[in-house]
Amino acid sequence: MIDHGSPANALLCNAPPRIRPAEAIALVERHYGLSVSVEALGGERDTNYHARTDDGHGYILKFANQSETPLVTNLTTAAMLHIAERDPGLPIQHLVAARNGQHELCLAIEDGEPTIARLFTWLEGMPLWRAERSAEQRATIAALLARLDLALADFEHPAAASHELLWDIKHVGRLRPLIEAIPDPARRGLLQALLDRHESEVAPRVEKMRAQLIHNDLNPHNLLVDPHDQRRVTGILDFGDAVYTPLVHELAVACSYQIDEGGGHPLEAVSEFVRAYHRVLPLRPEELEALFDLIKARLAATVIITGWRAQRHPENDTYILRNNPPAWRALERLGEISPQAAHAYLACALGERT
Repeated sequence: MIDHGSPANALLCNAPPRIRPAEAIALVERHYGLSVSVEALGGERDTNYHARTDDGHGYILKFANQSETPLVTNLTTAAMLHIAERDPGLPIQHLVAARNGQHELCLAIEDGEPTIARLFTWLEGMPLWRAERSAEQRATIAALLARLDLALADFEHPAAASHELLWDIKHVGRLRPLIEAIPDPARRGLLQALLDRHESEVAPRVEKMRAQLIHNDLNPHNLLVDPHDQRRVTGILDFGDAVYTPLVHELAVACSYQIDEGGGHPLEAVSEFVRAYHRVLPLRPEELEALFDLIKARLAATVIITGWRAQRHPENDTYILRNNPPAWRALERLGEISPQAAHAYLACALGERT
C-alpha cells in the first residue's frame, strides 16, 4: 500500500502552506527591502506568488510545503546555484539573496509548521502549452535540456542520494495500489500490464545505468518561449521535482510530452527531440533501448498520481489535472507500437542500427 506518511508521499498528500497575500508582501519588504504587490499563482505542493515592484520588476515568491525537509529544499536551491555557475547562459530563474545574504528564509507561520521562503527572478515569456509547436522549437528545447543535464553532471548534495519522490520513474511500481481508484476497468488493466512489464523487464536494466540529479519535470507548463519568436526558449521553470535518478529518466519525462496526437507516427516528434538531445549529450545504447518503456512509465505515473491527488485536493483539481487528459491520449497512441518497433524507429532517427 501507499504509505501516506512517508517523506516521498507526504509532499503529495499535504496541502500547500497557507500564506495570506498581506503576509507575503510584508515578508518581501522586511527581508528583501522591496515594496511589491502580489498575485497568487498555481502550485502542486508549494504556495507561490508573483511579486511586482512599482518600477516593473517581477519575482516569484515560493513557500515550500512543510512536509519537505529543509535539506531537500536546499537540494533545489543548491542545484540552481550550481547550474547558474556551470552554464550561465541557460534560461533559468535566479535566486535573490535576502538582506542577510541567504537564499532561504525559515519562517514561522500562524497555521502550522515553519516553512522555507525563497525569492526568484521572474522570467518573461509565453507558456509553451499556449505556443505553436515546431521541429526547430523542439530541437532547441532538447538541446537546452541536454545542457542542463551536463551542468548538473558533477552536482553533489547531502540529500541527493536519499531524497525520494513518487514522480521519480524508478518508483512507479509503488503507484500500483492507486490504480484501483481509476473507474474505467480497461484503463486499469492497461496500467497494471504496463507496471508488470516495467517491474519485471525494464527496471532491473535501468537501475544499472548512469545516474545524476535531473530536473525531472520538463513539461509545457514549465517552459517559456518568446511570443514574437516561438522558436526561442526564454525560461526553464520549477526545479521542485529534481531528483537523483538514472539520467535517461530525464529524457523519458520530456519525451512523454512530445507524443503526436494527430495522424502522423506517434514517435515522430519524440525522435526529433531525442536526436537534438543526443547531439549535445550522447545517449548510450542501453538508454535508447529502454526509452520507449520509460516514456510509457512516466505517462502512467502522470495519470495515476494526478487522478489520486485531484480526489484528495478537489479545490486544486484544475491545476493538478492539467496534464491528465493528454497523458491518457498519449498512452493510447503508444499502445499501437511494440517496444521493439519503437526502439528500431528511434535508433533509425539517430542513424544507428538495432
